[in-house]
Amino acid sequence: MKAQPSVESAGCSSYNVALIASLRIIMEAEQLNIIANRLVDLAQRATELRRYL
Repeated sequence: MKAQPSVESAGCSSYNVALIASLRIIMEAEQLNIIANRLVDLAQRATELRRYL
């Protein structure tokens, strides 16, 4: 017969799931910021190229 998981281990498990989910959200936010910054940079470069050409 298998032993039931203790309350402590169940709490750690739910904490880890919440931590991983929050880290995933932070990583997604960082990735979105990187993409947004690249788009701004590309727009600025395009404007400068149009002036040059």
